[in-house]
Amino acid sequence: MPGSFISRPFITATRSGENLTLSWNLGAGLFTLQSSPAATPATWAEVTPQPPTVPVGNQNTMTIAIEAGNQFLRLVR
Repeated sequence: MPGSFISRPFITATRSGENLTLSWNLGAGLFTLQSSPAATPATWAEVTPQPPTVPVGNQNTMTIAIEAGNQFLRLVR
């Protein structure tokens, strides 16, 4: 569609103890969290159970427990 674009939010990841909190601008809307054990080749799957999206100030946040090993994360619509 001419003149339209998809805005990608700026995502911040913050570690607190054994948890990781992802945050992004409230105006960017809601996303689903996916993970993959490797970056290449990536095998993306929805994180289950899906962590709740919690608004904090002007940010949406999701908090997950940090697990052993590699875990690559992304937010998708």
